[in-house]
Amino acid sequence: MRLLVAALTLSLLVHARPALADQAPPTIEQARLQQALQAPVGADPASRLYVAEGVASLGQSAQAAALRAALVGAHLRLVDGAAVDPALSLAALLSQASEPTPLGADSALAGAWSGAVAHHVRLRFLDASDAAAHPLPEPDRGGRSEVAPGMWVTNAPVGSMVLFVRAHQEPSARLVLTRLHVQWLGAHLNCAPAHGLAVREQDGLLACDGSSRAAELAPRLRAVTSSRGGELEGVVDPGEFDSTTATSAWIDAMAAGHEAELKQLLSRAAPCESASAPARRCRWARPGASPVSGADDVPPAPSRSIWSLPGRFQTRDVAAMISWFCAGAVLCWLVCATLASRSILIDFVLHVLVTSGLAVAAWWIGVFAWLLFTSAHRSLALEGALLGLGTYVLVLLGIVVGGSAHFVRHLTELVREGPIWLV
Repeated sequence: MRLLVAALTLSLLVHARPALADQAPPTIEQARLQQALQAPVGADPASRLYVAEGVASLGQSAQAAALRAALVGAHLRLVDGAAVDPALSLAALLSQASEPTPLGADSALAGAWSGAVAHHVRLRFLDASDAAAHPLPEPDRGGRSEVAPGMWVTNAPVGSMVLFVRAHQEPSARLVLTRLHVQWLGAHLNCAPAHGLAVREQDGLLACDGSSRAAELAPRLRAVTSSRGGELEGVVDPGEFDSTTATSAWIDAMAAGHEAELKQLLSRAAPCESASAPARRCRWARPGASPVSGADDVPPAPSRSIWSLPGRFQTRDVAAMISWFCAGAVLCWLVCATLASRSILIDFVLHVLVTSGLAVAAWWIGVFAWLLFTSAHRSLALEGALLGLGTYVLVLLGIVVGGSAHFVRHLTELVREGPIWLV
């Protein structure tokens, strides 16, 4: 029975402490993370992917993956004509996604990206002037010669082919393309941007390479030469999600050009991290909380302690009060249970001494805990004193009630067992 009561005491003490974790001051990484998530999505969600890279560099890989998926999803919604509030913060965007889908070959986002490419991207052959402006570089020719505008093949029954095409997409789409797989007249072509890591503009130049067979060359030449600037009739699939490496390269390409913003993001909290004045320290809110604009300039709101003072009590406040009271009562009961006397007066004195001793011990433990708390939270000294005093009163009441209840129980047992003595 006593072991059961002791286990109950430990559980109550553990239950009374969960909010202590909220007292820990935010780390530098947490402050920077929250400041990063306060940035707006903007008119081009894909341009905010550098924020996800910054979040990953802070050690939050899971949240970075969720942010990447949320940004890609928002970008696809814009491409399909849906409205996305540009003033929406990244934190709010994350909160809207109940189960963010990770980026991968089998993910729903990969399927949506493939559908957007098939719907919005059209490949067009180059005309003579455009092909003359973009010849195949000499080191890359490898025996190939230009047999049609933008089409270079080797002079062999079975060889290789390079085909330059324009990736045309609607002005509202602006899909960032890094790899395309094209099936065209029996040829399997792998296309990549001819210049740079990605195609962002409305008409981006792609270089496609594949096999060349003499028997299949004639219809391809007719297709290129008979339609000046015409569309390439084939099946076009994106290749950004073929592998983890391809996906990572695609994300890097979408986030390219934002190195300065990324450095600013990682150092944004530096001026306020070492500030001694509370009003100039970094303001931080828990992940998932509503973002606050101008967080760098607004004085920090006082963090919550075990209770929600000042203000209205919450359910967890009542639970904490009950826990501290029960902890004092059960602790005093267990200590008094070690007493053994058949004298009412001696038993009463012993119970009073135990109760008083526990009350004094609880007081000094509370003072020591308050000193530790105020040394770590100088701006919350008054609140810490009030909460500490309230906690001590609850523990004291529990000690008195526990000692009194045990004395009454012990007195009842003495009466039942036989004659008792006053001294």
